[in-house]
Amino acid sequence: MVPVAGPAVDAWLGSASNGSVGLGGVMTTAQYIVAATTVWSGASYLYTKNAVKILGEKTPKEKMRILTNGRGIIAVCFMACFGVAMALEYR
Repeated sequence: MVPVAGPAVDAWLGSASNGSVGLGGVMTTAQYIVAATTVWSGASYLYTKNAVKILGEKTPKEKMRILTNGRGIIAVCFMACFGVAMALEYR
């Protein structure tokens, strides 16, 4: 926990040693909710048709190539961020 406050913060957040629930469980639940909604939001860019907007006049073949590249870039960035988050969580 916080080295300066020590036992006071541990008691407030709740720890396994004193058996209290405290704020620690609430914060963990909130973190899982944020993680799930972030993954859901990021994944929606992969299957939403209007995730990439093409400006200007393009042929259908050019549009398909641009959309494919755009979705690929979004997917790679999303998975890279997800991978970094997982690496930081489990190191």
